[in-house]
Amino acid sequence: MKKIQFKLSLIAIGIIVIFALNSCANSPISGYTKFKNETIGFSIDMPEGWNILENYMGVTVASISPSDGPDDNYRENVNVFIELIPDTLSLEQYYQTNITRINQSSVDYKEIGNGDTKINDLKVKWLLYSYSMGEQKIKVLSYILIKGKFGLSINCSAVSDKFPGYQKDFEKIGHSFKFERVKVKLQIDTSKTDK
Repeated sequence: MKKIQFKLSLIAIGIIVIFALNSCANSPISGYTKFKNETIGFSIDMPEGWNILENYMGVTVASISPSDGPDDNYRENVNVFIELIPDTLSLEQYYQTNITRINQSSVDYKEIGNGDTKINDLKVKWLLYSYSMGEQKIKVLSYILIKGKFGLSINCSAVSDKFPGYQKDFEKIGHSFKFERVKVKLQIDTSKTDK
């Protein structure tokens, strides 16, 4: 009887280990690299092995997945868009401004969900939406926030049928965003000081 229980326990443990390994193998992102922007003063975890491009196509930084081959028509990506905004703009107003922009620049825009969250003590609005790009449906998770004079959005996108495999990683990436202290170096011209 004890031998049977022992064998069943081993089988159960084996099944759990196999399930855990398969779950890990299904994640398309294997690790993260911390990206830091010293000029604006922020950091964000980006997928390891993805191409990181600064000041690319109007965004502050973009991280683009490697190509899956000649039939890969869309490369999954994460981008951070930062702009100067008026001090009087509220988070809700900035959020609505972003929705208007997305709607105007996207074909077949469809909102899937939205809500409020916090990222490192900052109030954030999130938006999940889809749009069409040629024959493909693209799904995007955006985090929209303001900090002082900056308005920004963190946008994580993938083809709709691949998006579920990336969603948890995209959420982790979005929540890794952090404003760092900006180190300002003062340069004093001593040649013009009064003696």
